[in-house]
Amino acid sequence: MVYKSLFLFLILLNDPIQAGFFNQHAEGWHWYQNLPVFEEKKEDDKRSLTEPPQPSPPPTLKNDPNELMKAYRLEMERRLNLAIINPTPFNVHQYQVLQKDLMTRSERFSTTWQKNLLDSPALDHSVGFPTSQIGRHVYLDEQRKNREERIKALSQSYGLFFFYRGNCPYCHAFAPIVKRFADVYSFDVLPISLDGSPIAEFPNSKPDKGQAAQLGVEIVPSLFAVNPQTGHILPISHGMITQDEIEKHILILTEAP
Repeated sequence: MVYKSLFLFLILLNDPIQAGFFNQHAEGWHWYQNLPVFEEKKEDDKRSLTEPPQPSPPPTLKNDPNELMKAYRLEMERRLNLAIINPTPFNVHQYQVLQKDLMTRSERFSTTWQKNLLDSPALDHSVGFPTSQIGRHVYLDEQRKNREERIKALSQSYGLFFFYRGNCPYCHAFAPIVKRFADVYSFDVLPISLDGSPIAEFPNSKPDKGQAAQLGVEIVPSLFAVNPQTGHILPISHGMITQDEIEKHILILTEAP
């Protein structure tokens, strides 16, 4: 089951244990007893794999789920350690009994969890973030469309300032990325050369006339989105990044608070 590993862990943290379980088949309160010596005794081979019911747990444990869960975890660990140290049929069986109880409770927890999600879909994370292969494709397609619409809408009022140097190899590698991004989303680009040298992808480059200082450009290549009407500036990158990163940075910078 998909949730099995999760619920095997959660059951040890969250699910209260009914006291009746500890009244059956030697699942009693053995953690109050001293551990047997590590040497296997002869009478162990003759012991039955079941024992008479044990006394009911103290009321304080019965009424306190935190204490009861602590006792359950300790008993699980005690039985496992004892079965490894002294693996008689009885010791291994005792651990298997408690492990089976844990698996049963895990299945019940998982089933109840699923029923609750069907009754209260607002609790189901997968409603808004599907996990199935088909649902995941639909979700990613919708995310991509939303991303493209937001960036294209931004290009209606913003342009790009691309700062570079002619002797910068990263600038020459970044220029095709900037051009491809601008073509895809219909951005106007103003390429600005800090040393007056041209760059192949932007032959209409302009020399820097103080714009770099105004925007605090200290690293090239640098890319800014600028709204010429409002003067609002979005610092998209300082250094070379991929087109996906350009898109992510713009979405982060334009995300509503």
